[in-house]
Amino acid sequence: MIQYTISCTNRMSQNIQIRLFFEVKGEQIVELGLPAWRPGRYEFQTYARNIFGVKAYGRNKQRLPITKTARNTWSISDAMEGRIEICYEYSCTQFDAGGSWIDDTLIYINPINCLFYVKGREEEPCSLSLNLPDTSSVASNLSFSKGTASAEHYFRLADSPFFISKQQAHQQYQVDDTTYHIWTHGAVAYDKEMLLKHFTAFTDVQVAAMETFPEKEYHFLLLLLPFTHYHGVEHQQSTVITLGPAEDLAKPHLYEELISISSHELYHAWNICKIRPSELLPYRLYEENYFRTGFVAEGITTYLGEYFLRKSGFFTEERFLLEIEQWLNRHRQHKGLERLSLSDSSFDLWVDGYIGSSADYKVSIYVAGALSAIALDLNIRLANPKQSIFNLMRTLYQEKALQGMGYTEESLQKDIRSLLGAEEKAFWEHCITGHSVDTYVSGALEQFGISVTSISSPYVHERLLGIKLKPSNTKLEITKLKEGSPASLFFMADDVIQSVNAVAVNTTEALQAELIKSHHPSFQVWRKGRTITFAIVVEEGHDYWPVTRVKKNSEASDEQKLRYDDWMQSLF
Repeated sequence: MIQYTISCTNRMSQNIQIRLFFEVKGEQIVELGLPAWRPGRYEFQTYARNIFGVKAYGRNKQRLPITKTARNTWSISDAMEGRIEICYEYSCTQFDAGGSWIDDTLIYINPINCLFYVKGREEEPCSLSLNLPDTSSVASNLSFSKGTASAEHYFRLADSPFFISKQQAHQQYQVDDTTYHIWTHGAVAYDKEMLLKHFTAFTDVQVAAMETFPEKEYHFLLLLLPFTHYHGVEHQQSTVITLGPAEDLAKPHLYEELISISSHELYHAWNICKIRPSELLPYRLYEENYFRTGFVAEGITTYLGEYFLRKSGFFTEERFLLEIEQWLNRHRQHKGLERLSLSDSSFDLWVDGYIGSSADYKVSIYVAGALSAIALDLNIRLANPKQSIFNLMRTLYQEKALQGMGYTEESLQKDIRSLLGAEEKAFWEHCITGHSVDTYVSGALEQFGISVTSISSPYVHERLLGIKLKPSNTKLEITKLKEGSPASLFFMADDVIQSVNAVAVNTTEALQAELIKSHHPSFQVWRKGRTITFAIVVEEGHDYWPVTRVKKNSEASDEQKLRYDDWMQSLF
């Protein structure tokens, strides 16, 4: 058995001390590795930069030479037979759903960040002992007894985040044979009984749609933070969600975000934790795992996470249509619309990750993926009213995942073709390998009595200049510029507009007021430490950033209305 212990001698340092014990037989070279990425985030991570003070000891506490041989690899060249002990420290300073963090109120650790694996022995059973305060109540999918838990292999341990909190609370509910735990850290501002009702409802519809749940227990680890934050990460038996400010969870908008992200992460228990592309089966945590089917992993999950909220009654029809409207608006604002397909964008996550500047030159596997998933679902229903996207997902789960197999692009196309027939080719070419996701999904929505229209932006800077601003109450910072617009010849992303026609402006309302006064406004802009001035000619008749609207069509046919009702009906 591979044994790990975690200690923390000073919480204010945010460093943990890790010890790793294992036996070796005979003299040999031992290699230790640290994951270079984590499932759910398909880009290289830099966990190794937080490792320091690595030491190795053999029998009788004899010091062994240990050398770092690669970015995430350490080697002991002459390990002798017997018990080996590895000691090192890890800095827990990443406070999001995929990191590790320690302060005076919380110890939160993602083992995949910090626990070495012994190369070639990843399938051996593991144990983790916590030499930490208050281990009588550890929020985790692992079962801790007196501060110690076991796992059948390294990946199960690495995939099991945990926290210990001075502001910790616990609830649970049951759906069929599975117990679901809700662990919280932080101030709870929502109605706990209402939360249980909503969690139970979306869990019910997910299990009904997939017919069975993959695990006997599942844990929601909710870190409710005092500052603005939004992030979720899936694990096979749990999810970590970081959300804030916690006090705003008493208000509908943030509470809705909590329910939405929780529904999304729960569906990942099937889709990616079990249903996986063949390229991710098994996970290779030491190198890139390129795959082109991100629209399944994240797009279908994004769509169904919200669709389950409609089916459970949490979302009204109008609220669900608003979600589709928001996806269409976000998708149409990307420069990547004609540059990179959804398939290629999935592949290129490993090239440039999720950073904003490069992400604008590809489409989002979440947003474009969700729109593609809607188009797929609706076209399946058009081909056969008794079938839906769930026929595909159940096939992938029962015939692939439960048999220990992943899906390939070819097998996925075959499964979709069995549901769509000849329309599969058009779906694939428009949504997956082409550049027409928005028009294709709009056409599908129209068959269900839903109109997709465009209206002019109410903002002059968007409509006539081609400028998009970052949300802010204190400054006018540019986030996007429409190619070919007047502004694109003068402004740059991240410019801050300081004045228009020599009048200081720092709100959208003030900007609007000045722009409507002149067809030749002059600007003063702050750009990377210097002030720039210029004037732009504004011509009427343009609409550089139109706004998409998604509404029920009052003139829909009876057949379209029946399709709509079948798709939208709530189960509760």
